[in-house]
Amino acid sequence: NFFIHPSFRDHSEGIKTLAPLLKVIHKCRQVGIQLAWLNWGITDHDLKVMPPAVTRGFNKSLSHEKGHGWHVGLGATLPQEQGGERCLFKGTWNADIYDPLKEHMTEQDVRFDKARMSGLWSPELPFHKWLRESGKKTLLFAGVNTDQCLLGTLTDAYSWGWDCILVGDCAGTMTDVMGAKEVCDYNVATNMGFVTDSEAFCAAESG
Repeated sequence: NFFIHPSFRDHSEGIKTLAPLLKVIHKCRQVGIQLAWLNWGITDHDLKVMPPAVTRGFNKSLSHEKGHGWHVGLGATLPQEQGGERCLFKGTWNADIYDPLKEHMTEQDVRFDKARMSGLWSPELPFHKWLRESGKKTLLFAGVNTDQCLLGTLTDAYSWGWDCILVGDCAGTMTDVMGAKEVCDYNVATNMGFVTDSEAFCAAESG
């Protein structure tokens, strides 16, 4: 919710991914592809051990000075009109899955929290362990923001040996400079895996 809900920001590119993403989710369920949901969900311990490079992007003074960042500190209390909870803290509504997507979750889905841009930066992470133990070989990627959390997780997945597929129209970003999304799509397609779209994915036949 923190990154896409209208009470926090106008993320029109993220909102545009919902319709194609729901079609992909439906297709995955039809053919038996496991769904995994990955969200920020930090704890006080995470804040204590978190490198400054991670918290920097959420630094309020930096965002005002440089014109970028998320305008609130990780773990800081959000305004009452945005729920009044701690920012991206585990178990809060702002760190939860965006409501229109959460409606489509099932008990068969798995869900993991993360405390870095990447959800796979350490082999000790529950998500990392689950992927290894379940024998998954190919990962499909969708979500926000394409050039930040999504790319960070995909890059680590690629480096750890998983085959990565980015579903391009199911990923969006607020970065509107330098063709950030196009650069991500290009780098994934040419260096780190494959890029498809929801139409091609949903039309494909399972073998």
